[in-house]
Amino acid sequence: MNTQATYDSVTLQLKSAPTKYLNDISQYINYLMYRYALEQQPKEPVKKSTGLTDFLGCLNLDKDPLEIQKEMRNEWNCCRIAKSPHQKSS
Repeated sequence: MNTQATYDSVTLQLKSAPTKYLNDISQYINYLMYRYALEQQPKEPVKKSTGLTDFLGCLNLDKDPLEIQKEMRNEWNCCRIAKSPHQKSS
């Protein structure tokens, strides 16, 4: 049994398909052609990573990193100024 499709066999199947499915068939053919076009594009070679040194210098900070770290640690301390009515006094 030959399962390979030919233009003639596909054309016969399309002609016998119900009209209500023609839009779906057309969209699927467009998708297949899109995938085919993607496969035909030349692939860029994948650069082998040499470790974390590839990422050095990628982060540009406006502030000193130590100051940023202190701010992040202290961001919730501002809320401890007023005691909540539910807190027990020590």
